This record gives sequence, structure tokens and C-alpha cells, in this order.
Amino acid sequence: MKKLLILTTICLVYWGGGLFAQQGNSQYTPKYLREDNQAFKNLTTRATENGWIAFKKEAKLNPNTFFKDYAGSLGLGQHYDFKALKEETDNKQIKHQRFQLHYKNIPVEGAEFSLHSQNNVLNIAHGRIIDGLEIDIAKPIRP
Repeated sequence: MKKLLILTTICLVYWGGGLFAQQGNSQYTPKYLREDNQAFKNLTTRATENGWIAFKKEAKLNPNTFFKDYAGSLGLGQHYDFKALKEETDNKQIKHQRFQLHYKNIPVEGAEFSLHSQNNVLNIAHGRIIDGLEIDIAKPIRP
């Protein structure tokens, strides 16, 4: 019995470890980089594959309308919405806003986005957006 338990544990670690490693190495590439959205890139000084975007000062993007104005570039479809989680202004008068992505009014785990602005002009944004969701939330999910 003890040998069977040890063998089972080794098998789980060996095969299960591969599953966990694959999940940890999943590559996230934002839609605006996948589709080489030149109009959106022209607003930025830098955009990275891990979700950081630095905007040109002359772009003068409004943080209050950013998600609405650039929904298509960010991969936000009809049923997507960002809801504010937290907002604070630091001693340099930089406003930090954090949002949670919702799909059909359900929070999407692991999909948060932060905006950093000063004088109502967006400077930096970062986060993760899970685009391409098309789920019928009325149907139960079965294992």
C-alpha cells in the first residue's frame, strides 16, 4: 500500500507538474499588439507585451473616457465593462485608478487595468484584458 501511495504521488508530481508549468508559461499579448494597431501605437511612446502602455503627452488622452474611446483597440466587445475598484491621488498629484473587467456584469478573474494620469491627461496604463469572450452565461458550466 505504501509503495502504491509513493508511486501515485510521483506520477501526480510528474504529470501534474507539466500541467502547472504550461499554465504559468501562458503568453499574454494585448490585442493592440497582436493586430499591429498603428493608430493606437501612434498615441504611445511604448507598449509592452505584458500590458504596460506609456502615452505621448501630446495625445492628451482623457482617463475618464479611455475605455470607451479605445474599446476596439483594447479588445473590449459589446458586453465588456470596467468597474472602478480604487482611486487615489498621490503627493505629486498623480491620480491612480484601478478597474476590474466585467463580462456581462460578471467579474473576469485576473483582468484588472490601472490608469495613471495627471491634470486629467492619461500618462500610463497597465493591466490585462481578456478579449474575445463569447460565453452564454445562462447555460451552466459542467465539469
